Amino acid sequence: MPKVIGDMTLYTVLELSKLLDVTEVTLRRYINEGKLKAKKIGGAYHVSEEALREYIEKGEPRKDSSQNKEEIS
Repeated sequence: MPKVIGDMTLYTVLELSKLLDVTEVTLRRYINEGKLKAKKIGGAYHVSEEALREYIEKGEPRKDSSQNKEEIS
């Protein structure tokens, strides 16, 4: 269950992994690469709802497999 502090909602990496159906390892990698903003509080990363929205709106570029096929050909 996310922590709500005033008007701020904070998610742990475990909570987000379940919510987004991605591994905790992937989320930690995104945090370490600066793709997803997080704060370490009490030894655990916490992601704000605002940071999550920013990441989702920004999106993660996907490699287009058709481009790779053209380059190989």
